[in-house]
Amino acid sequence: MAQFRVTWEIDIEAGTPVQAAQQAFAIQSDSESTATCFDVRLEGACPVCKQHVIHTKKCRVYRDTGSNRVGHVHKIDLAEVTA
Repeated sequence: MAQFRVTWEIDIEAGTPVQAAQQAFAIQSDSESTATCFDVRLEGACPVCKQHVIHTKKCRVYRDTGSNRVGHVHKIDLAEVTA
């Protein structure tokens, strides 16, 4: 199994950092939220071709993503994936 770094960013106006975190958590937890975009990057070696920087041309990850960079950031919108 591979390890990925998944990030989600949002700009929020709030009175305090705690209030900003609470608002972000509420948005993320809302089942009706449209905040469904994430940046996903593989951490470490590719689990398929075992490369750290460039996928081999035979690697299915390279074929599936179109990127030969192992640490390439993929922008994934779950609303599009699950639709």
